[in-house]
Amino acid sequence: MALQDIVDAVQAQLGSTPCLLGAQHLRAESAPPRVVFVPTADKFSPAESAGRNPRQLWTRLAGCSVHLWAADVGATEALLNSVIAAFDVLVGGPNYKLDGQAEWMNQDGALTNLGVGYAFHVAFKVPITAAPVPAKVVTEIPQTNKLHDEDAG
Repeated sequence: MALQDIVDAVQAQLGSTPCLLGAQHLRAESAPPRVVFVPTADKFSPAESAGRNPRQLWTRLAGCSVHLWAADVGATEALLNSVIAAFDVLVGGPNYKLDGQAEWMNQDGALTNLGVGYAFHVAFKVPITAAPVPAKVVTEIPQTNKLHDEDAG
């Protein structure tokens, strides 16, 4: 799973609200609402799961600022709730962490008269994996009447 996968999954949960990845979308001229994920800083830790294919090598804690933009404070709060609820459904509570302070923007209309902004930081656990080991397909099972190998002592 990569950040784009998370953005796409949140988009599917929110329906018509655009969810975009990258700082270039912060200044797009359009009407609210909009959710923009901006990658920030990552941390790495040892693998958290074993015995899977593909094998996990490391866990990446992918940092991201999430910028919300909606028509007013109430709509922005509703969008915030929907986005965080989508995280919980999509990646599960232990696989993301809300981090640091959040910030309200443009409540006085100084930046634009088209709505209110809100930004918060989140980090997602993203597994770093080895290439998958191909599965062997059994196409034939030899028939035998022996129950055990008689030569085994």
